[in-house]
Amino acid sequence: DPDGTGFHGHEAIAGFWDKSIATTESIDFRFDEEIICGNEVAYIGTIVTHIAGHITESRGVFTYRAAPYGKLAAIRAFWEVEKTMNSFRKAD
Repeated sequence: DPDGTGFHGHEAIAGFWDKSIATTESIDFRFDEEIICGNEVAYIGTIVTHIAGHITESRGVFTYRAAPYGKLAAIRAFWEVEKTMNSFRKAD
């Protein structure tokens, strides 16, 4: 999301999934800290993404908000694209 407004609606979310998540071999969540407040949680840490024999690491703050009945209402991520791209390397 280049302008920070997020992806809204089924079509936009599906497009994000197809381009960003579906192409991965695996994703590791390595969170150092968890802050819970009501129906929201903020995780601080790193998401390690494995794609086509390569790895990127995204350090940031990742938030999740629950809707009634346990459904997921929102996901937000705060990370720096340049730092993630600089971490790109061949997997061991």
